[in-house]
Amino acid sequence: MKNKILFVYPDMILGGSTTALIALLKKLDYEKNQVDLLFLNNGKYRTDEIPPQVNILPDAAKENLSGAKAKIKKLFYLLFSGNIFKVLAWALKNKPSKAYFVAALNQALAQANAGLSRPPKEKYDLAVAFLEMWPTVYLAKNIDSKKKIAWVHIDYQKARFSPALDKKFYDKMDRIICVSDGCKDSFDRAFPQFAGKTCRAENEIDTYGIISKSGDSEGIEAVFSGFSGFRIVTVARIDAYTKGVDRIISICEKLKLDNLNFRWFIIGDGPDFDKMNTIAKEKQLSDCLIFFGARNNPYPYIKNADLFVLASRNEGKPVTVSESLILSTPVLATEYAAAQKQVGDGGIVAPNQDLSLYPVLSQIIRKEIILSRKQILPPSEGGAAQLIEDILKEK
Repeated sequence: MKNKILFVYPDMILGGSTTALIALLKKLDYEKNQVDLLFLNNGKYRTDEIPPQVNILPDAAKENLSGAKAKIKKLFYLLFSGNIFKVLAWALKNKPSKAYFVAALNQALAQANAGLSRPPKEKYDLAVAFLEMWPTVYLAKNIDSKKKIAWVHIDYQKARFSPALDKKFYDKMDRIICVSDGCKDSFDRAFPQFAGKTCRAENEIDTYGIISKSGDSEGIEAVFSGFSGFRIVTVARIDAYTKGVDRIISICEKLKLDNLNFRWFIIGDGPDFDKMNTIAKEKQLSDCLIFFGARNNPYPYIKNADLFVLASRNEGKPVTVSESLILSTPVLATEYAAAQKQVGDGGIVAPNQDLSLYPVLSQIIRKEIILSRKQILPPSEGGAAQLIEDILKEK
């Protein structure tokens, strides 16, 4: 009899965790496992890349969670659950700080979202929340499974999350999997009581698929042709604060004032896409900062760029950095726990500050710093698929 496995994930919007999930699903043994995939909200994007053996369940959200009715319900949840007071207490404890308030508020809203989501009818041998917050809360509260796993893709402490808001949900997990040593260390410091069930597993990466897809030139000529300047690409979910898109806008302003010949292409979609695009237009950056939106295949853009830039404030071990190095595109990244080891001699790691990328990027565009194109391949096995098999075998 096959093992019944469930993966819980918010949606298939472009991002490193989505790519990692697809790569992991491709490496599972479907002779032994029956796999269901549950999207919490609007999971239609990129489903053609999911292995055909995977059964995609109807979305869990009971209603449009961005609609007026749902917003009122979430407000009542924040008030009557007492979470709004936990959010305020966390912010006040930390200076007070807007960043800590926003992080904790997002945690509390994740709990409200889970309350507005229907549970599946099936029972499982293993259930996996493949992202923090909403999937983890939903898995802890709504899934009937013999074993439960939470995946952590972030540096928990640098994300400014409140452990008090998450403790009871991680307490229900049998394993907590972190994508890098730095990610695990941060989580263990936040939750020392769970150190015995945390472990590290590298995200799976479909190296062959990335290289194969990067040769698709459709659309590239229209974007890059006729421009002889320096081409920068960022691929990210447009979550302005976490991914540092606001930083990119500020850096572009300074580079443009320096009369440097460059274009910065941002590929991705997300909650702050319209806001960031509007701000860039208001600052008259449309000629040098282009918001492309989501692309099913971002790899030709990465391959044909002169530089891949990651401006994030918080990361665990970003898949997009590994993808860029696979395609021999140099990387400039803000520092995160795994940055120095991951980037290696394939690029430069700068301090994680709002304008720290600017002087380095200016020197690179002026050719005062030369970054050579060098292919750096990840380990052949990320370890995630094997870890799932090992957990299933445990009594």
